[in-house]
Amino acid sequence: MEILRNNILALTLALYRVSERIPQEEPLRKKIREKANEILELVFSINPSIDLEKKAKIKEEIRVLGVFFKIASEQNWVNPKNFKILLEEYKKIYNLINELDDKKLIQEKPTISKKLKKPVQEGRSNNLLPSERQKRILELIYQNRRVSLEELRLKFSDISQRTLRRDLEKLIKERKIVRKRLGKKDVIYEARDSTEIGQYVDTK
Repeated sequence: MEILRNNILALTLALYRVSERIPQEEPLRKKIREKANEILELVFSINPSIDLEKKAKIKEEIRVLGVFFKIASEQNWVNPKNFKILLEEYKKIYNLINELDDKKLIQEKPTISKKLKKPVQEGRSNNLLPSERQKRILELIYQNRRVSLEELRLKFSDISQRTLRRDLEKLIKERKIVRKRLGKKDVIYEARDSTEIGQYVDTK
């Protein structure tokens, strides 16, 4: 499952890179990103052996995303090859979900929902496991492309600054985000371009 989640994160980042070339005022840009975020959330929460409805939902969302790609390709904002490759990668994600059988799932570590006796409430980051908390931090950065340290502190105000910095350092070491300084005090964190999926993205 970890490979699957890493792949969908990298793919979502690649989609954000490609959609940067779509005019900001164009509604299709927002629709493409929203659909990518929905797929990302579904993949992170799915248990392939039992979540048949989610599997069907992912397949349908990818189909709709393909329609959006087709429309965008015809506008010549971006090299159409990029959308074709993105769609192929999304289909690989779906195929990978189908290939995960019960035996592989048993070998995986327990999911967040099994480890926690009580459901996690939105915004209570101090109740989350480190991996789940880091996932939320990463999703926030990916969705906004760049986030300041101050914004992260406000968003995750219920955890200590030391814990937040430790999470950020781990994501930096895993080459998922980069840290940049603006002036003497301001620090921002940006989504790191994927070397695996980002390498096929052409720019005009």
